[in-house]
Amino acid sequence: MRHFYFRLILGIVCLAAAVVSAVKANISFAALYVVLGIVFLWST
Repeated sequence: MRHFYFRLILGIVCLAAAVVSAVKANISFAALYVVLGIVFLWST
């Protein structure tokens, strides 16, 4: 059950980092964080 919470929190943090990167106009890192967030949330 710990792995579920770890992946959930890490996915949410990655999506938040994607939003911050998009606001700062850093599109390459925003795309990377979106992909990482989706992968972590999908694996939960």
